[in-house]
Amino acid sequence: LLEGAALVHELRCFACHRRDRSLGLESISQEVIAGEESLRGLAGALRPPSLAAIGDKFPSGRLSEVLRGEAGRRRTWLRVRMPGFQHLSAESIAAIEHYFVASDRIEDSTPSDASLPTSGELYSAGHQLVGGQGFSCTSCHDVGDYRPSGVEPNVRGPDLVGLSRWSRKGWFLRWMRDPSRRIPGVEMPAIPPGTSPLLAGRLDHQMEALWFSLNSPKFSCLLYTSPSPRDRGCSRMPSSA
Repeated sequence: LLEGAALVHELRCFACHRRDRSLGLESISQEVIAGEESLRGLAGALRPPSLAAIGDKFPSGRLSEVLRGEAGRRRTWLRVRMPGFQHLSAESIAAIEHYFVASDRIEDSTPSDASLPTSGELYSAGHQLVGGQGFSCTSCHDVGDYRPSGVEPNVRGPDLVGLSRWSRKGWFLRWMRDPSRRIPGVEMPAIPPGTSPLLAGRLDHQMEALWFSLNSPKFSCLLYTSPSPRDRGCSRMPSSA
C-alpha cells in the first residue's frame, strides 16, 4: 500500500485529477483560460475525470489498462491529455491499482432479488429509462452513436454503452442514488424515487434495468424527436434481450 501511495505522489496524479482536498487542474483552469483566447468558455474541457472513489468504481485491471495507455478514450471532448506511463513496470502499475482499491473499495453484498423482472422486461425498460421517458441520461451522455447537442463540457458525461467495462455494478448502483456523495463536485443530479413509472415505479428495479440494457451487446440507441424540449433520447425497443 505504501509503495502505491508513494508512486501516486511521485507521478503527481492529483496535480491534474481531483481527489479529496486536491482540486487538480480545476484550481488553475480559469488562470489558463485567461491567458488563452481560444479556451474561453471551455473550462469544463480542462478538467480531467475525478479520482474520487476510483478504486471502488473501476473493475479489477481497468486502472492498470489506463496507466498502460490501453483503455481508449471515453471523453473525446477534453482538451487535456493524460501522459503516457508505459515506462512503469508491471509491479509499479499493480501497486498503484492496489493503493486505490485498498483505499476505496466497498465490497458488494447485495442479496439476490427474487422479484426482479425478466431479462426482456429489464431490457425494454432500460432503453426507455435512458431517454426522455425516464432519467434523460441522453441529455448529457453519449450513448453509442448518439451524441447530445448543446451540452457544456463541464456537464457532459462519457459514453454509457458497455458500462461494465468502466464501472463495477455495486458502485454504479450507489452512484446513481447519490452522485455527489461518491464524487464531490460532479454535475450529475441524483435520481429520486418516482421519477419514472416504469417497472411499477421501483427505483431499484429501474437501476437494474439500466445496468442490464446498457451492458447488453444488442443495445442500440436510436434517435427520435422527443415531445420534451429538454431531450432527445433512445426510442422504445422490443421487449427482447
